[in-house]
Amino acid sequence: MKQLWLSLGLVAALAAWISSAPSVRAQTSGVIAGTISGPNGPIAGLTVNVVNNAGLVVGTAVTARDGTYMVSSLAVGRYTVQIVNAAGSVLATGVGTVTAAALTATVDLTLTGSQLSAAALAAGGTGTGLSTTTKVVLATAAAAGAGILVVVATRADSSPTR
Repeated sequence: MKQLWLSLGLVAALAAWISSAPSVRAQTSGVIAGTISGPNGPIAGLTVNVVNNAGLVVGTAVTARDGTYMVSSLAVGRYTVQIVNAAGSVLATGVGTVTAAALTATVDLTLTGSQLSAAALAAGGTGTGLSTTTKVVLATAAAAGAGILVVVATRADSSPTR
C-alpha cells in the first residue's frame, strides 16, 4: 500500500510539473522575413539586421536577387529590422513581432531614392543607384630570358553581386 501512495504521489508531481512547464510551441524559434524594394522594384545585396529589445543584433541576412530576406532562430518577442549600408549606417527600419501563435513575422520595407544614394555612396558608387563598377584584372607573368613579360587584361564589371 505504501508503494501505491508513493506511485500516486510521483504521478501527481509529474502532472503538476508538466502543466507548469512552458509549452513545446513556446520553445519553437520564429522567423522574420520580407522583401526590400526601391523605386525600381526589389533590391538585391542589401544587409538586413534584426535587433532585439536590448539593442543586440540577433540575426543578419543579405537580400536575394528578388529582394527577399529571412532571419530565423528568433525567440518570441519584438524586433527592429534594420537595412544597413556598407559603412554600417542604418538606412531604414521596421518592426516585427514573433509570437507563440504566429512564429513568422513579415516586414517589407521600401527605400527612397535618397536612401539608395546613401547606400551606393557607402559602397563606393556615384550616388545614382546601388550598382558600382569594378575592374576585373587578370595578369600573368613569365620569365623570358633576360626579362619578365607581364600581360594585363581588364574589363569593366557592373554586376550588382560583386
